[in-house]
Amino acid sequence: MQITGNDQAPLGVLLASNGLGITNSFTASTGTLTLSGMSSLANYQTILRSVAFNTTIAANTLSRTLRFTLNDGLESSSLVTRIVVLT
Repeated sequence: MQITGNDQAPLGVLLASNGLGITNSFTASTGTLTLSGMSSLANYQTILRSVAFNTTIAANTLSRTLRFTLNDGLESSSLVTRIVVLT
């Protein structure tokens, strides 16, 4: 998962829960959150639902573009892009 639009790296951060056999790491310079580990689809869905965006820029409500790609160890999914509006 990567922040690609209107982010002012390294000020925007994607946060996710650890657990359920899944670990996460965030690379501020690229705005990329990586989830990894052997776990079920349901557990990955739970962790993905926990993802939050945080920024240190006061009152910055610009929309952000998030890009998602999944890999099951054999193949990568198609790229999915979503616009997130901050309020």
